[in-house]
Amino acid sequence: MAKAPPRQAARDRPRQNGACRLLIAEDNDINRELLATMLRQERHQVTAVPGGAEAVQAAEDGQFDLILMDISMPQVDGIEALRRIRAQKLAEGTDIVALTAHAAAEDHARILDAGFAEVLTKPANKAELADVIDRRAGGGVKVLPRTQSDIHQFFEALGQDRARSFLASFCEEVNQLQDGLHGCAVLDAGQRKEAHRLAGSAAVLGLADLRAAMLAIENAEDGGTPPVAPFQQAWASAALVLAPHLHV
Repeated sequence: MAKAPPRQAARDRPRQNGACRLLIAEDNDINRELLATMLRQERHQVTAVPGGAEAVQAAEDGQFDLILMDISMPQVDGIEALRRIRAQKLAEGTDIVALTAHAAAEDHARILDAGFAEVLTKPANKAELADVIDRRAGGGVKVLPRTQSDIHQFFEALGQDRARSFLASFCEEVNQLQDGLHGCAVLDAGQRKEAHRLAGSAAVLGLADLRAAMLAIENAEDGGTPPVAPFQQAWASAALVLAPHLHV
């Protein structure tokens, strides 16, 4: 997949100790907090916002070396936010990199055609972040060996109390989705969006089967039987994995 070359201003901008000014737009609370915390730990200056409209406002208010933009956000999505930023001539000389849970080549092509510099499939790991920041913003994060599980890294990045609070909220939201799907014959748009959002959190936590089951709900054919049983099975297994981390 072709990528746009780094914008000239990004290549020429001076850095101090590799630190960069980064803007993150991500509507998923867990993903946004984890990504921002991880990059701040590497001494980057991070502004994190929950939506596309906020990203446009941040680009108007401040200067950034790189913008990381989620594609699927409510109201103003990533593509519309990029269009507004470029139309208003904000963040000139700054690359905007897309973050998406969709790995299909046609999805990446559509995103690149919209004007993004390149696409990162979520969840992006430290090596991928180091590479894109080095190429696009002239700085870099240290690449650490992956010796811990995703959940342990999640707790290490956020701290015990914040990580446990996020995890408890995630479990409650998945249970609410499960309750809403019970006896459901037809999926509504809200259920599909919630499945997409929670799939992103499941990916961060390393819950691959649960993520796949949620994406299956999001992408289920209209009029077909919702794939609720695989989701219930995946959540039952994931809940057992998460349970030991919910209590001190």
